[in-house]
Amino acid sequence: MVIVALLGMTLAWHPLHASSATIVITPGSARGTVSIRVFADDFPPGRDSVRIVRYLRERFSLMQDRKPITLTYEGHRLEGDTQTLELSLAGPTHCSNLEVWHGLLADRFPDQVNLVRVRCGGRMGHLIFSAGEGPKRL
Repeated sequence: MVIVALLGMTLAWHPLHASSATIVITPGSARGTVSIRVFADDFPPGRDSVRIVRYLRERFSLMQDRKPITLTYEGHRLEGDTQTLELSLAGPTHCSNLEVWHGLLADRFPDQVNLVRVRCGGRMGHLIFSAGEGPKRL
């Protein structure tokens, strides 16, 4: 009983620092989308598009065959306490040799966890990033 009470107090003091990203690539079309959900209160650029683009360039990347894939910021929307960032991408023509880095908010919160789901054609992959981790191959 005491352990449960202490755990409840710890959770009240320490919020969850997490985000999720979904990357969808259509092989052969050289097109795709990225959708990133963050807690709006945690996101340092807020709703300022110029600051969002700068922050994304510094903290999120997608590569194929060790070459950067161009990400284009399409906008964002607020949904309750979350903010969803929408991007389009051009470049991947196949699903192999993909590398992702999702470092959003890891510069602010040492316990940050970023989840990534990648759907490429019929393949599905998942990655988990903690603060301090670099790019990972899918």
